[in-house]
Amino acid sequence: IMTNEATLTRVDDGTALPVLSLSLSTDSQSWAWRVDASLPASAMDAVMPGVDGLPVLLQAAINGYPVRWLAESVTRERTFGKARIRVSGRSPSALLADPFAVAYSYASASAITAQQAAINAVTEAGLPLGWEIGWHITDWLLPVNLWHHQGTPMSAVLRIAEAAGAYVQT
Repeated sequence: IMTNEATLTRVDDGTALPVLSLSLSTDSQSWAWRVDASLPASAMDAVMPGVDGLPVLLQAAINGYPVRWLAESVTRERTFGKARIRVSGRSPSALLADPFAVAYSYASASAITAQQAAINAVTEAGLPLGWEIGWHITDWLLPVNLWHHQGTPMSAVLRIAEAAGAYVQT
């Protein structure tokens, strides 16, 4: 018999949040981890978006293994004598996709590799620094003026991976 231990904290200020249940999931068709948590209703203010409208960054730890995620959806659940909230969200890389990232247009004026195009997608779109790409597929050259993309940084990375028969996992 295994007893799992789950904790939940806000990343910005380290506030510990009481977690009633926690579930994480992903698959090769999903580029982001999905997280669902149930918390007491008293924790609602701690998980609501900030004044900038961006979701709160949380860190779940299951048996000591940390997973960061964005609290994208907060809903109330009330049953007789109980008030809870359900918080769901995705990996922080969701900031590179709709509805958070701005769509942009990009065209390569010189020959670049597919890996360079993916790196450019997450570094040249005016995003905060710190995004990296772990490239684990064979790279290939994109001739001059071949790479054109209009969309979010994540849609660019997904398009490049799809062209190679690969998948994105963040």
